[in-house]
Parts: sequence; C-alpha cells; structure tokens
Amino acid sequence: MRVTGRGIYVTSLENVLAQAGGPEAIAATCVDAKLSSLWLRLGRGAHIDANFSDPSLPSLRKALDEAGIALWGWHVPFCADMGAAKDEAAKVLRWAAHYTLAGVLIDAERTPESPRFRGGPAEADTYAQALRGGLVANGQGIALSSHDQPVLHQDLPFAVFLGAVNDNCPQVYYQSADVATRFNKSVAEYSVLEKTRDFKDRFKPTGNITVTGDVRLPDVNTCLAAAKAFIDRVHTAGFTAYSFWCWDEAPAEIWTFFREVPV
Repeated sequence: MRVTGRGIYVTSLENVLAQAGGPEAIAATCVDAKLSSLWLRLGRGAHIDANFSDPSLPSLRKALDEAGIALWGWHVPFCADMGAAKDEAAKVLRWAAHYTLAGVLIDAERTPESPRFRGGPAEADTYAQALRGGLVANGQGIALSSHDQPVLHQDLPFAVFLGAVNDNCPQVYYQSADVATRFNKSVAEYSVLEKTRDFKDRFKPTGNITVTGDVRLPDVNTCLAAAKAFIDRVHTAGFTAYSFWCWDEAPAEIWTFFREVPV
C-alpha cells in the first residue's frame, strides 16, 4: 500500500465528527473533496490515541470502506531507549493489524517545545525497521511525515527513517502565501537525502490548510490561495500525491475548494 492522490490529517476524531455531522458525513465529505485517504492520529509513544476508542470509529470505518477511502494512522514515536523503541514498534504493529489500517505514517520530529523523538540513530533503526517488517508483511503502507527542512533539525536521524519507508510526506508548513520558497527548500534538501532512491516517486508533501492552531495561516483567503499554490507546485514538479494538515483546523471554505480543484 502506498500514499496516493490527496490525503488529509485528523488530530481529533471527536472534533471532526462534530464539525462534519457524523461518520457518514465524514465519508461523504471525503468523496466530495476527492480525498483518497484519511490520516487519523494513532498514538504517541506507547499510548494509543483516544481516536481509536471513539464509539463512532466502527461506523466511520464502514462508511470509509464503502466510499473507497483508505484509513491510515499516524504515530508519534518517542523511543527514549532501545526497550522503548521495541515496545512502541510492537504496539503500533498490533494496533495497525487490529484496526486493519491501510498504513502507518511515522510522525518523527524533535522540537524545543516538544521533544517527541528522544532516541538516536540506533533507536530510530530498531523502531522503523520493526515497523517496516511487520507492515510490509501485512500488505500495509509505511511513510515518514516529518520536518520539511532537514538541515534545520540535524539532531533527528532522517536518513534512518527514510531508509525504512516507501513514501516521504514532509510537512511543508508555510504560514503565508509564499509557498514556493518553502516548498523548493524542502525538495532541495530531501532530494539530497533521497539521491539513491526514486525521489519523484517517493516525495509526497503535506501542505497547510489551518486557520487556527500553532501553524495557522492569517485568514481564509490566504489559506485557499496557498493551498492552490501548493497543489500547483506539486503538479509542476511531477510528484504523484500530497496531503494537507489538517481537517480539525481548516476553514469551512476548504471543502468547496477541494471539490472544485482537481487532484
């Protein structure tokens, strides 16, 4: 399973259910917006997210399956030591199998505000290779969704994570209409890290459609213009898929935009 078409992140299923009007409405919105997949937060460290105990999840899963929308999970690894790396990987594999996810995205980041990934290359390799082995054996996808500019985060073992995944979905969190500058930097930096692989096939960036939260765009018009510029950059560069962060914090106008703009 690979990342395809247009996807979207969901942080809180409860909030998105309230926004959309229920499981069937979420699936219908996905179809109307030409989405191929919905990316639901699966867990942080060794703890599964409340999204997967939401009583509406079975109904949502049924509605998504009937609509042909793939359900992926995204996991934030902590991996403080080798024991934790093995434990987290084992749990993610169990969760992915139990909920028959299409795949898992590794949301590996290390920021001053929230340390998140706490290990080094050895812990990253243990976690990521265990995930790869189990997911690939089950026919499930595995992708990386991390910082868009690796040179600014040299304490994160990008190369190790990239060696374990099939798709690379960096978070190009532009916070203005100047999408091209940030997009081009990300392409330049990742093309170096991915020089021994089929970069055009693997690079599937994540754009920003938020008007609330910590990476918000200033207003709805800027959000829509930036989303259009982002999709245009993806097309011009010849990449095959992309996604957006995130449903929870996007303006209502984004759904009309998605309906009108080809994938």
